[in-house]
Amino acid sequence: MGSVSLSLRWLRSRCTDVRSVAVGAVPSGLADRLTLNPAFILLILASIASSAFSGSAFTLDEAIEYALEHNPDLLRTREQVNGAKGMVMEARSGFLPHFELGASYTRQFELPTLTIAGADGPAVEVPLGYENNYSAGISVTQSLWSWGRVLNAYRIADLGLDAVRYDVEEMESAVRYEVARAFYGLIVAHEFEKVARDALGQAERHFGVVETREREGLASRFDLLRAQVQVANAKPPVIRAANAVDLAEQQLKLVLGIDLATQIEVQGELVVGPAEVDLVEAIEQALAMRPALESLRRRRSIAARALSIAQAQNKPTFFASAAYVYQRPFYFSEDWGRDIRATVGVTIPIFDGFRTRGAVARAKSSLRDLELSLTVLEDGVELEVRTAYLRLMEAQETLASQQETVGQAEESLRIAEVRFRNGMATSLEVMDTQLALTQARTNYLGAVSDFLIARASLVRAVGRDMWGSEGIGEGAVGEDS
Repeated sequence: MGSVSLSLRWLRSRCTDVRSVAVGAVPSGLADRLTLNPAFILLILASIASSAFSGSAFTLDEAIEYALEHNPDLLRTREQVNGAKGMVMEARSGFLPHFELGASYTRQFELPTLTIAGADGPAVEVPLGYENNYSAGISVTQSLWSWGRVLNAYRIADLGLDAVRYDVEEMESAVRYEVARAFYGLIVAHEFEKVARDALGQAERHFGVVETREREGLASRFDLLRAQVQVANAKPPVIRAANAVDLAEQQLKLVLGIDLATQIEVQGELVVGPAEVDLVEAIEQALAMRPALESLRRRRSIAARALSIAQAQNKPTFFASAAYVYQRPFYFSEDWGRDIRATVGVTIPIFDGFRTRGAVARAKSSLRDLELSLTVLEDGVELEVRTAYLRLMEAQETLASQQETVGQAEESLRIAEVRFRNGMATSLEVMDTQLALTQARTNYLGAVSDFLIARASLVRAVGRDMWGSEGIGEGAVGEDS
């Protein structure tokens, strides 16, 4: 079976040409002096790199590695980890004391007065307070016991961080699968284009033979027209195949996170082998290791702890606080003075308008919803594994049945062409044999594509690579597994 291998040989030749032009464009003596200058050498190398290479050449592993660093959806999911870390830090603050600094200035424009009647004289008005009041201080508050609310809030944030990390793993798995599918799709599209061009070439060669035989009186006008129609019919598939290559390339660039105007190349061959899978083991591994399931299990634990927080809303809260205040006036003296206070207290909710009851009912409902969602997801993962397994087995059997067909069709065409040149076969027989070869090659490529994608899909469903690097990686392209 032919292969697609778009390498960097053209880059090496282009670099040689550019280097020759760059040095040969100046006199020999000046060229010698320039090439001895390190700065000039670096300048030439930079110009060679920029002019000769505008894109990237990827193997499958390199494409996956690039996508894991540049895929926009994956980058957005990873950013959620930073937000979850912030929530953990925010929840941890509930264990720590809270310090506050405060300062104020108050101007009393009208002071209240106290009138004191004199025994032998007029009444005396005594001002209460002072016009200018200053105060500065620091206070600290520490929660002593909140019936588990602070601890559960921290556990929720920590579980949320774990859940988001599993979401990232799930997205990474999805990106690997999408890259593999797009990568295989591009290589298969190149192969389909090659098959279409080969079919066109065969039709054109046959038309040339029929045309020659028609001039010699050995073929009829009908045979010539039929061969001419065959050539015309072989051209649209070439156009469609070329368009399919372009679309497959755009799809790969979209998954990789590369600008659609950037030119890229891929390196790889469509070589496949058996893929032995134990369905029961694959299902067990998927239920135990699939990141999406682990993420939902963490969220179920979050809902359970949220229920505990809701149930503790009507429980007492114990706290301690202390304050240091430096103020003027100080009590009844217009001087600066300090005041130190410490408090230990408890707050006991008496009636909250049934808010706690509503919060508990909502938390129980959320927990039940997540438990049901987890059951549905587990069933869905098992179904996904079974579906991928059956498609892999189907593709493997189809591939086995198609492996000898292409060789047989090629030999049939060779025999038919020899028979036609010797006048022992009709033109129609040759064209039918050409069509059979094209169909055999197309079926084989479809079977290879289905096999590789089904294997990548099974890796995606299980959540791990069961064939080392051969599930989604270099081993699936270019090596016999």
